[in-house]
Amino acid sequence: MSHVVLLTAHDRAVLSLAFSPGSQILASGSEDGIIFLWDLATRLQLVQLLGHNLAVINFLFPPDGLVLAFGFDEKMLPINDPDPYKPGAV
Repeated sequence: MSHVVLLTAHDRAVLSLAFSPGSQILASGSEDGIIFLWDLATRLQLVQLLGHNLAVINFLFPPDGLVLAFGFDEKMLPINDPDPYKPGAV
């Protein structure tokens, strides 16, 4: 049996999604440049990343899941740790 869950937070169109290794975290990015990280077990928003006004068009979680990279305007920016519960996280 599958379930559909609606995660609401973005005000503009969502352009990119990525699951972390193990599918515990979902990253979503939108036209307004906002990135959200979601805990899929609890369906709660973990982090809201602000700071630029360009549309988020790409995400990458490497196999070790220790870095999240996101792309906008042909640039990639690393985020050191997508797990906000670890010391030194986003």
